[in-house]
Amino acid sequence: MKQITTLLFIFILSNGYAQLSNYNYADDGKMVKFEPRYISVKTLEADPDSVKNPNGFTIRLFSLDKVNFDQGGYQYSHRFAFITESLSGFLIDMINGGNFETGFKNSSTSLSDFIIGWHNHVVNVVSLDNFNVAIGGHWGDYFLAFEPYSESSNTFEVVNEPAGWYGALGPAIMLDFNVFNVVNLHFEGSYAFTAKFMDATDMNFDREYPKPHFINLNLQLRTNSPIYAGFEQIRSVNRGDHPFNATRSDIFIGIWL
Repeated sequence: MKQITTLLFIFILSNGYAQLSNYNYADDGKMVKFEPRYISVKTLEADPDSVKNPNGFTIRLFSLDKVNFDQGGYQYSHRFAFITESLSGFLIDMINGGNFETGFKNSSTSLSDFIIGWHNHVVNVVSLDNFNVAIGGHWGDYFLAFEPYSESSNTFEVVNEPAGWYGALGPAIMLDFNVFNVVNLHFEGSYAFTAKFMDATDMNFDREYPKPHFINLNLQLRTNSPIYAGFEQIRSVNRGDHPFNATRSDIFIGIWL
């Protein structure tokens, strides 16, 4: 398997007919993006009987990328999950004649951004015709919470640490592979260190509890078509002794303008 991976990597790098700069979005460098998504949130390590995991469809109405494959070139990505997906929920509810019951809760676990969003800023350090590596920084905010669910009473119990709204800062990397002159395989990864902005509502807080970290991964298949597809996963890294972690996994098909 290792040998196959090595041969594939060499083939990608040696494909003289394939260039990242040939992709149309690289001309002006900016992509305004719209993404219908399927979301699945999983609760890890907690008692399975206290978990009620959500999944379903939503829409990310707006995100923005800057693409630049020049040596030393600057790239960025701006993603806003909570605000735009909440707005899309209102729109879907309005179309269906709903009552906008925003207080209704059907999940024991929350993992998302909140107001600021997720942002990566990087500078290219390796720029070949069909392979690009860029490194830089990640910043944004994360909202994390776990409210143990009681099936017998259909109620949620009090939230414990490490719940809350966190500001985040950390390193980021972007990788682009031009695969067979057909697909640009685009990857973004970051690791976020945090500081707490605010506790969750009515939670049992502990000022000495270690602040969680977050892993933020995004993989996209891009072509010269304005349609793309991808997978995103966000994972909490609980650094205390409470038995809880969470992952949010999104599968999406998007359109860029």
